[in-house]
Amino acid sequence: MKESKFRRYQVRKKTLIQMNREHPWVFHGSISTAAKIFQDGDWLRLVDGTNETIGFGIYSEDEPIAIRIFHFGDSLRNRFLLKKMREIWKKKKDLLTETDALRLIHGESDLIPGVTVDLYSHVAIVQYYSASTYTLARLISFLLPHVVSEPFAKSIQVRAGTRMGLSSAKTRPPRWTRGSEVTNVTIREGQFHYAVDFAHGQKGGFYLDLRGVRRYLGDCDLEGMEVLNIFAYTGPFSVIALKKGAKRVVSVDQSRHAQDQHLKNLELNGSNSDRDELIRADAFQFLADLDTSQKFDLIIIDPPSLAAKQNQVPLALKKFEQLHRLALRHLKPRSHWFSICCTARMTRDQVVQTVGKVSKDLVGKGETQIVAELPSEIDHTLSKKFPEGNYLTQLVFSNFKEAQES
Repeated sequence: MKESKFRRYQVRKKTLIQMNREHPWVFHGSISTAAKIFQDGDWLRLVDGTNETIGFGIYSEDEPIAIRIFHFGDSLRNRFLLKKMREIWKKKKDLLTETDALRLIHGESDLIPGVTVDLYSHVAIVQYYSASTYTLARLISFLLPHVVSEPFAKSIQVRAGTRMGLSSAKTRPPRWTRGSEVTNVTIREGQFHYAVDFAHGQKGGFYLDLRGVRRYLGDCDLEGMEVLNIFAYTGPFSVIALKKGAKRVVSVDQSRHAQDQHLKNLELNGSNSDRDELIRADAFQFLADLDTSQKFDLIIIDPPSLAAKQNQVPLALKKFEQLHRLALRHLKPRSHWFSICCTARMTRDQVVQTVGKVSKDLVGKGETQIVAELPSEIDHTLSKKFPEGNYLTQLVFSNFKEAQES
C-alpha cells in the first residue's frame, strides 16, 4: 500500500470527533461536498484542518456509509495489510485444535472493513459487503497464502456477501482467485463433521459463529430426551443431540436443500436418521399447527435475522415474541430451551425482556432462569469501538430454578 496512491480528503470537525473514538464508519451526512470528486472504491488519506494525516479509508459512492476506515494514524507501515492479517491469524489459530473451520477476518471488528474471510479446511471464502471494498477483498485473497498455514487457502473464492443487496449492475460473479473451483467440503469441529456447500450455504457456507452453542450442547447429557430444533438449517444441533443420547429429535426447516445437507450430516456422523424427524415447513406455521400434547425436554430456537433496518425492530420483536410463545407451550416441566438471536439491531436486553415476558405468561413469574449466556467465539472478534459488530445473543433458559453452585 503506497500512500502516494491515496487521494487526500479533509474531514469535517464533527467527523474528526467521531474519528477520535476510532469508529470505522463515516456516513454521507458527515462529509463535505468536496467528496463528490471521488469515485466508488477510491482509497483516501484522511487529514484534519491542519493537513495532518489522521487515518486511511475507502470511499463508497452511493451507500449510507461514505468512508470505511481501515487504519487510524498518520502513516501506513511497510506491508501494512499483510502484517495486520498475520497478527489476526496469530490470535485466532489456536482454534485449530478444535476445528479446521474458522473466521479469519471479521470485517470492521478486525478493522478490515466491509470484508470477511472464512476458512473451511483447504478452502477460503472471501466476501465483500460493499462494491467499494471489492478491490480490498481481491488484495486479501492474494495475500492469504502468505498468512495462513497449510493446508488452508489452497482454493480461494472472492464473492459478494449475502447481505450486500447490490444492484445487478454492480454485482460481480464469484471468482476463484487461487486453486480449482470447489463446490463442497467436509469440516471438522470437535468429534463432529459437517458438510459445507459453497453454492447454496448461508454466510459463506456454515454458521461458524454458533460454534459456542454447538460446544455447549455437546457437553449436555440428553440421554432419553426429546428435542425440538426450530430453524434447523443443515442440522448440526440435531446431529449433536442424537450423539448425546436424545431418543427423538424433531428438526424443522423450510429449505429442501438444507434438509438434503442435514441428511448428509447425519450420515457423516454415523447418526440414526430414524430418530431425527425432518419437517419441511414454515416454523411459525408448524408450531401453530403442532398439537399441544407434543412436549419436549429441550427446544432450540434459532431464527434468521428478523430486521434489516432499525425501523423494522418493533415488528421483529413481535415476531420473536410470537415465535417463543408458540414454541414454549411445548416445553415439558423442568426443561430447557436455547434462545438465539442474530438480529444485530435487537439488543441483548430486548431479547431477555421479550423472552421473559413470554415465559412469565406461560411458566409463571419468577420461574424462569438464565442458565448460561454464551460469549462470542474468538474468531468473531468484538470491539467496543464498533458496537454494531455485537449482533449475536446466545442464551440458555430453564423453566425452573436450578440450584446455584456455591
